[in-house]
Amino acid sequence: MTNQNPGPPPDGRRVRAALLQKVCGNEEMFALGSAIARVVQMATSDDQGTHDLAHYVLSDVALTQRILRLANTVRYRIRRIEKLLSTSLDDPEDRLVLALGLRATERG
Repeated sequence: MTNQNPGPPPDGRRVRAALLQKVCGNEEMFALGSAIARVVQMATSDDQGTHDLAHYVLSDVALTQRILRLANTVRYRIRRIEKLLSTSLDDPEDRLVLALGLRATERG
């Protein structure tokens, strides 16, 4: 019997796949999840240009508002984390320390 699951994609694609799985798997966010999946597919496609992506997003006012709200939420949470930890996530060394600390607590 062969394994149907090919395993996790490498690096950043693994994170993106996990986030998409969470968004698309939430029934309350089904419409947003499928729209985000389409946006990500278009953004990573070599065949689709930024004009097509912009047209897709801007043609759906509700989707545009959701994406902007999501982006603002992420920015707010990053600033909040930086304030709580008294650090900047712009610094690669600080991000590494934070990532290793989170890894240690997940396994601990």
